[in-house]
Parts: sequence; C-alpha cells; structure tokens
Amino acid sequence: MPVLDPPDLPAMPEEIVPRAAFLLYECAGRLIATAHPLKATRSGQAGIGAGHPLTHRELRGWLSELAGQARLARARVLPPEVLAEDEDFVAWWRPARRAPIWFAGQGRQHGFRVPWPPLVFVAARGALWCAAPPKNARPGAGAPLCHAPLMNVDARGQVCLGSAEVPPDRDPHHRRAWEAAVCETNFTHVNHGRTLAPGGGGETSTEAHFAFWQNLDGQARFPMAALAPRHQTLQAWLEGIAR
Repeated sequence: MPVLDPPDLPAMPEEIVPRAAFLLYECAGRLIATAHPLKATRSGQAGIGAGHPLTHRELRGWLSELAGQARLARARVLPPEVLAEDEDFVAWWRPARRAPIWFAGQGRQHGFRVPWPPLVFVAARGALWCAAPPKNARPGAGAPLCHAPLMNVDARGQVCLGSAEVPPDRDPHHRRAWEAAVCETNFTHVNHGRTLAPGGGGETSTEAHFAFWQNLDGQARFPMAALAPRHQTLQAWLEGIAR
C-alpha cells in the first residue's frame, strides 16, 4: 500500500477574517443544519453568534463561493398558474376545461369528451400528486381541497405513474408534460373509495367511477358537488408532501 504525501496547503494570508460556522443536529432521524455568524473578539479569537436554519439556497451560495464562483442573483418570472415553488417541489393549478378522458379495461380503450374539474398538481422528487379545489378559481393557502375525481390516484393524492414518461425535474415550465401523465393517460382502476362524494352506496367502485364519467360525455360543466372533500387545506396538503 503506497504512502501518500500530504497535499500542499494553499498559502494563507496573514489576516484571516472569520465569516460563518455551521452546526449539524440530528433529530428523529433527520439532519438539521444551522448557520452562525462569526466575529473577531477583542482577544483575536472568533466568537460564534446566534444561528438560523440553513436553507438550500444559502447552502448553494456558500458552495459557489467556496468554488471560487461569484454569487449570481437569480430571478425568473413564474407562470401565473404556479401556486408554490420550493427546492424540492412545484405546485400549480389548472382551470376547469372540456377535454377527452381515456379509460382502458378488458382489452379495450374507451374515450369520452367531458368537462374536467379544476385540478391542483404537485411535482416533487420524480413523483406527481393531484387534488381538486372546490371552486374554479386560483386557490390560496387556506383554500380547502377535494380528492381528485380520477382513477389511478391514491388517498394522499399521489398519482400512479405506471409506464408514463415524466420530465426529469420539477421545473415549472415542464408542468404541461407532468399534466399529460394524468390527463392523457388510460385510467384503469380506482385507488381508493373516495374519488367521488359518497352516494347511497358509500365508496366509489371502479365500475361506478367509469359510469360517472361516461354520463358526463358531451356535458358542458363538471358537477362540483360530486367532489369528495379532503378535509385539508392547500397549505396543509403541500406541507404533507414536502415532508
């Protein structure tokens, strides 16, 4: 096993200016990082100040500076449909519209032209979530949400993507490609029993769900009373996805 010589350290100036310190904590299996300012004390030592949670954006800035790159202010105009954006996810809404919907079963494909309700989408970590606001208007943080009245979506709102091809990232400008994984797919089965507001039979079966959309063929408006409430606000739903 060869013995490696220690690397040469870069020449250091006589005066070193303290900038910041970073502390890592572990809580419930998760790492939490805080950033602390450093200031030179009268004795010439560095004193650590009160810290604050270290954000992804701040971390990238420090890494860029360490790499010798200048910090660049990054600003971009987001589409009006975008509701929220984070380092890990983007959320947007799609107004109600009339468009085809497709189903597959027993070796056949069925298509209807129906009124779709407004929908909220979230793309995060290679996955997609979908829900429905009860009004055809841009939902705010405190707006209540309903379950998406769609097959292949589970009770949390996560979409079963199957073999659908989705964008490699959650860039807001790729939202149409993300929507296609839901709106241009062949629906096959319900993933939970609350895809529609409960009727006399309680939970909605795959057959009942299919019949619901079949009856909407050629109609002008989606019956918003058919949406099943999630009993959750948009803010709470997003926070649950971001965890």
